Amino acid sequence: MPRSLQFFLVVVFAVGSAGITARYINRGSDESLENIEAPEAYEVEARGVGSLLETKVFREELLRANGGYRALARLLSLQFNGTLLKDGSEMEFLTLKRRPNQMLLTYRLEGTKLTYGVTGGVVWQRNRPINGSELVGLVEPPLSDELMASAAFFEPLLEWALDGQLEALRVESGSRDGELVLVVKLLGASPMEFLVDPTSMTTKV
Repeated sequence: MPRSLQFFLVVVFAVGSAGITARYINRGSDESLENIEAPEAYEVEARGVGSLLETKVFREELLRANGGYRALARLLSLQFNGTLLKDGSEMEFLTLKRRPNQMLLTYRLEGTKLTYGVTGGVVWQRNRPINGSELVGLVEPPLSDELMASAAFFEPLLEWALDGQLEALRVESGSRDGELVLVVKLLGASPMEFLVDPTSMTTKV
């Protein structure tokens, strides 16, 4: 697997440990981007941090840092697994994603296996305790809305890098805790803002 799949998604699991698996499919690609490949070790210094303020350059470096256009465009499914640390407790998780927006998320904690599923606009959950009856039901808002958003195959910036228009993004320089960051604004009906580390091209949380 290319060094690639650092994906912005991985930041969600920054606390604890995580693994990732991917499956690929053949898919048509944008000829202007398809030659952007992942280097052995990503370093933005070659082009200079200042150049990342140009939307075209930002897109190219974002794709390069995440494995290159071809590898990303051919992905069919993703699997994340690891351990989350919360309030001093460890919780194993497994996330399966499949294009376009299907997801299966499973947590194991205190003898219980809790699963959430998202498919076709429907969100359901299954609670399977070691000793007890299995409970299955639909999930209502606001949790269902959050899970449906999480089911997106790629996070918004990476999705934009693959298929979006240059005019839909704005990149500015900024700082956080005394460190240089890129303030990236995704424009549109529901504007979003991200802080990106210019040396690794990963989002900060």
